[in-house]
Amino acid sequence: MSEGTIVLIGVLLLGLVARNAIVAGSACILLLLKLGQADAAFAWLMRYGLTVGYVFLILAVLVPVAMDQLDWKHFFRDLISVSGLTAVIVSAAGSWVGRFGVRYMDANPQILVALVVGTIVGTALMSGVPTGPIIAAGVTALLLRLLQ
Repeated sequence: MSEGTIVLIGVLLLGLVARNAIVAGSACILLLLKLGQADAAFAWLMRYGLTVGYVFLILAVLVPVAMDQLDWKHFFRDLISVSGLTAVIVSAAGSWVGRFGVRYMDANPQILVALVVGTIVGTALMSGVPTGPIIAAGVTALLLRLLQ
């Protein structure tokens, strides 16, 4: 059994223990691809996986707009409120930090397992929400830059 398979089984088990269906499901899919020797799928996922993930995230966020469920009067009122402006600023800062996360993960793919383990620990032991590795990688990259 290869090291990659062992790690994926470990991630699958951690995902199941933490009741994190996304982590467990992802590990399961990768194990199935690995068993099927789907090298082309791995190459495609490495090249386009994050982009496709971003597309689905934005699609999910824009569904209310597409379904005409957005009340523009309330939208603009809420946008210029204290909570709306705070959300815009924090979201912009999160996107900026995420940029460092994507670069860091591209340059250091071995860090992904640590990020997933941290997400699982935060979810299982700290009642956290699995928000994904990009921001965590960005914060990691910025902290490491400060420590150097």
